[in-house]
Amino acid sequence: MDPAYYSEYYRNEREHWWFRARESILRGQLQRARRLGRIPSRAKILNIGAATGRSSEWLAEFGDVTSLEYDADCCRLTRERTGLDIVEGSILELPWPDASFDLACAFDVIEHVEDHVLAAREMRRVVRPEGMLFVTVPACSYLWGEHDAINHHFRRYSLRELRRLFQDCEIVNCCGFNSLLFAPIAAHRLTRRLIDAVRPRRERTLQSDFNRSRFPFLDPMLEGLFRAERGWLDHGYGPPWGVSAMLIATRR
Repeated sequence: MDPAYYSEYYRNEREHWWFRARESILRGQLQRARRLGRIPSRAKILNIGAATGRSSEWLAEFGDVTSLEYDADCCRLTRERTGLDIVEGSILELPWPDASFDLACAFDVIEHVEDHVLAAREMRRVVRPEGMLFVTVPACSYLWGEHDAINHHFRRYSLRELRRLFQDCEIVNCCGFNSLLFAPIAAHRLTRRLIDAVRPRRERTLQSDFNRSRFPFLDPMLEGLFRAERGWLDHGYGPPWGVSAMLIATRR
């Protein structure tokens, strides 16, 4: 992310309907994992790419959280605003010994990394045998747009690509989510691409989806539709499509 984006991102993580609904869904997945014994009641958790800290705050419900963030400016802002003891470092060289954690999370992180094979390998390394990995990524390469550009993404993923990246693990679940809103989001992305194709480059301004999707009168409905997916995701089911994808796996 660009440095000027961090203060805005701090607000988005706590107030934007997309983040609030995603948080509910991810929390539901970890509640299910705890019920099924995939993580202990007080797990040792590594949160990779903690950004402005909201994910570390709610992950504390499940255990003792160690937070990692790559960008120094983001680390500084997060420490100042949250008091979190966030570690500055890279997913490509995690500064912990093998088998240090019960759970490693990377929520919308590995798309920012060119060498995502090494990133996945490092995640596996620091998780104990039978420990859990939890990853979310943007899905569908044909949805690539200005949101990906402004957030410095290298790629969007298919489910097959995501499974292949963690093929040395036991895949528990790999599915799409944010699927109920897939059609309108896809229509918006593809329309923007057509507009940009005919608009002179000098007239274009990059904006993230979070800026373009602020509709105060629609926010409760959009959040409700996104949250509604917990109905099947909490039971271990998920569609093969979605604006995002998630993978839950255990280390062999």
